[in-house]
Amino acid sequence: MINYIYLIGIIKGIADGLYYYPKNILDSEKISNEIRQKFSGLVNTVNKITSIIIPLCLGVLLTYFSYTDLGKIFFMLFIFMFLISFWINDSKHYDKKFEMKKFMQLLKNNKNVKRAMVVPFLSGITYSSGVMGLIVTLYNINVFKTNLNLGFVDSITAIISLLICILYSSKIKTKSFKIISIVSGGVSLISLLLFAIFPNVGTLIIYLLIRYSFILILSLISENVTVNITNNKEIKTKFKPEYYCMLDILFSISRACGYIILLCVTYLFGSEYINYILIIAGLSLLLEGIVVGKLSETK
Repeated sequence: MINYIYLIGIIKGIADGLYYYPKNILDSEKISNEIRQKFSGLVNTVNKITSIIIPLCLGVLLTYFSYTDLGKIFFMLFIFMFLISFWINDSKHYDKKFEMKKFMQLLKNNKNVKRAMVVPFLSGITYSSGVMGLIVTLYNINVFKTNLNLGFVDSITAIISLLICILYSSKIKTKSFKIISIVSGGVSLISLLLFAIFPNVGTLIIYLLIRYSFILILSLISENVTVNITNNKEIKTKFKPEYYCMLDILFSISRACGYIILLCVTYLFGSEYINYILIIAGLSLLLEGIVVGKLSETK
């Protein structure tokens, strides 16, 4: 893959854009605000159950098979997803003109929409395919050495996240979102500060426990409140495509900024200093917790 890294990057970027942009709109269209929390919790619960089983299986299989051989299986799953998409019906408003200028005017005058735009920028640095995840993955590989060990670690964290998803869908009330978001952001900052300053097995384990508990619950609440905003009258009838387009743009800018910072630190100071980037990620999570807490009070 390293010989075709630019081509792969271009293809992956196009694929992610074509997949997540319409998927996010469809999720907001097909699921009402009233059942979104339960639906999201159930979907994530199913995903986490799969995440418990698959890493262990892959850890064993990669001992005997190559990544390329296993990749063929995942390729067939993508084909299956592609075929299923033809059974999903679009909503009527997709025929209307795309009006980003008018949406920007709404963004200027609506404080809740402004806050919603802050969330993807912050999460794009951290848990949403951001630089935080890449740095921790590199440490994971160096610390746990073998594919089997990585499989065990991934399965343990998946069990923790499974319990969090069940708790989120069945026990946590909307009125608790604000305090949970703020506390989660604060705890996440502390764990990342520890790992950034003292990068060792102990602080890595602490971070992983926080990542799949506090950071996970923050991400679930963030998704809930930012999607719910799209179903208020003005955005739902006029600007839903524009809203999600802007979210995806901010996600992309944020992720790109994080990776550029990683490259700069690596080239200027060496890879042994990349852990300090996690301080930025920790501050982003704290700020996200505060912003999401305020958004959760929106009716």
